[in-house]
Amino acid sequence: MDSAAIYWVPLLVAASLVPAGAWTPRTACVALLALLGSVGLFTATVALDDVQGHRDGSDAANYAHHEARRDASRKPLVSGVIPPRRALAFGYATWAAGAALWCAAVAVAPVRPVVAVALTAGLVVIAPQYSWGLRLSYRCLGEALMAYFSITLVVVPTLLCGGTAGTAGTAGTAGTAGTAGTSLVCQAALVGLWHLTVSSYANTADAAGDGAAGRRTLTTLLGPGRNLRYLALLTTADPVLVAAVVLTSPPSWWSGLLLAPLLCLRTRQAWLFSATRDARAANDGFWRLYCAGGCVLVAANLVGQALTG
Repeated sequence: MDSAAIYWVPLLVAASLVPAGAWTPRTACVALLALLGSVGLFTATVALDDVQGHRDGSDAANYAHHEARRDASRKPLVSGVIPPRRALAFGYATWAAGAALWCAAVAVAPVRPVVAVALTAGLVVIAPQYSWGLRLSYRCLGEALMAYFSITLVVVPTLLCGGTAGTAGTAGTAGTAGTAGTSLVCQAALVGLWHLTVSSYANTADAAGDGAAGRRTLTTLLGPGRNLRYLALLTTADPVLVAAVVLTSPPSWWSGLLLAPLLCLRTRQAWLFSATRDARAANDGFWRLYCAGGCVLVAANLVGQALTG
């Protein structure tokens, strides 16, 4: 599966939330810079995570078992393709590049809401510290960081492109802007929940290796019993946020029509995990549904704009 979906899913949702009338060469440049900046930060996060995972042995432990069904070639430090020093230098370089590109996106943007600038600053500083520096994933904050990453990639590009200001003329009213802002928050929260779910099942599958390496993820902290209740809570939150998106994304009937089958598939995936306890298979399934969910939201937004425009 393509891990690049971690950033292209929320960025596509963000683009679909920007009204057609708001797209100009300037906002297109903002979107491109945000995409390239996201690639840089994500690449840095992965590279530095691999360096730390190689140092503490957690990657070797998680990829060693045949039953894990994981291809070690995806971890070049584990397979010995790249030396750690080169990977570390690459991580720092892509971190700097990603930060510069995001700063450029903010500088070029036609509007710079304070919340967008603050979220961008947090993204640039915190995201690569998933396993490096602050090592947030070792302090039970990795799942929250992944949710923050996705939420920010939905909210910030939309705001920088003026996506909640309404289109020129009749759509630029405070009421329309307020509705657009509420829809943005609900969709960002839903994408964040979906990413949080993927991350939580991945950490559930890696619990043994992470625990042996001293990596205190939320899964290892909770233990098997409480972790199952936590995963059930994520499943419960799914329909709540889907309902919020449907109610705030006109026309509601169209959004509901598209999201209902997706919600059924996500519920089925959670039920399969409860029956099999196969966290790796559940992670794979929820990852595919994360990608599908992004496409569904994009379709709902684009057709919704056409129907209400």
